[in-house]
Amino acid sequence: LQKLFNGSLINASDEDLKKMMTELGCPTTNFSRQAAISTLMIAWKAGGFQSYILLVSVVNAVMKFLVGRGLSLAANAGLTRMASIMMGPIGWILTAV
Repeated sequence: LQKLFNGSLINASDEDLKKMMTELGCPTTNFSRQAAISTLMIAWKAGGFQSYILLVSVVNAVMKFLVGRGLSLAANAGLTRMASIMMGPIGWILTAV
């Protein structure tokens, strides 16, 4: 997930980065692409609910780019559920193997 996330941030447009920053509660007045990417990476590594918000935002931005619309509410819920499973005990087991 981290590699996918990093690639998505690097390829995101300035507008998408600004939108992600605003959704995370980090409004920018002097927008710097490098600062936004660094902030989003730190937010992901910090964990917690912000990681899920970030995951849904990135996946929806990619889907809008690919098919012209984001995921449905049910698909977003499934995505966050799968992420919680993969970052929980099952993810720990897979990492240890």
